[in-house]
Amino acid sequence: MYKPSIAIACMIRDPAPSIKTWIDYHLQQVDRIFFYLDEPGDGDEELLSGIPGVQVFSGDRGCMMLGAHRNLERQDAIVTRAIEQCREEGIDWLIHIDSDELMWSPKKFLRDYFAEMEADVSAVVFCNHEVVSRFEETNDCFKDFHLFKRNSSNCGESWYREKYGHFFCAYGNGKSAVRISQVDKANGPHLFEVKAGRQHDECDAVCVLHYPCPTYRDWFKKYEQLGDFSDYWRDDLTNPITFKFHCESRDAYLLARRELDWKIAEDFYKSRIFSDEDVQSMLNMGC
Repeated sequence: MYKPSIAIACMIRDPAPSIKTWIDYHLQQVDRIFFYLDEPGDGDEELLSGIPGVQVFSGDRGCMMLGAHRNLERQDAIVTRAIEQCREEGIDWLIHIDSDELMWSPKKFLRDYFAEMEADVSAVVFCNHEVVSRFEETNDCFKDFHLFKRNSSNCGESWYREKYGHFFCAYGNGKSAVRISQVDKANGPHLFEVKAGRQHDECDAVCVLHYPCPTYRDWFKKYEQLGDFSDYWRDDLTNPITFKFHCESRDAYLLARRELDWKIAEDFYKSRIFSDEDVQSMLNMGC
């Protein structure tokens, strides 16, 4: 059976040492990783370069736009470049994920998964699950954190919604792969537009494991970089950000910075992560 070739496109900024785990893991499943450095710092390119199967593009080539609230536009730019790169190299499928996400395929290799995909499927949307964050530090969340909140509307998360307002800290609408022969362009960070064929929604065999702000240090780094961003996606007043945790995190960080009291930030993060009792409740309900 023909095994299709696969590439991952990833925009990355200030990569952590754990990116080595991310790379090693994915190179067991895919043929290419295309990194696009977003506002690259000293040593970023050297950290990622020289690994067979990995190609690194500087920020001015991968994406031109700057600014804390321009991630969506920059990601569109890097996916456009990645599609071109796949066509040049004869890659069959492209997956777009971030450096805090893992493709999880426990039963078969991704090449086998895509080899069995029906011919009329042009895009696949993978369900995502979200890591249970902790306050304590780790040098490698991919190795050390193994408990996830299931992406399911029927797992009884109402107790958590009542307590915090939202079960997930970030998105819940998955990430996608596209067949290069049928791709037209990116449709935001989660989807692709295709010329023909149908979309397959994958909920079982393969999924995305998302690690947004898995520790306080990661949370602080993220919101220090983002700063005082808008309440609206792309600054569009008709498209408000509905992730309560995201906006509250911005406000907590800015208040702590303004008051020069970082305990405000620590207390906020601690108040939004699972307690031991929360974890047990989640496990009991299969969440």
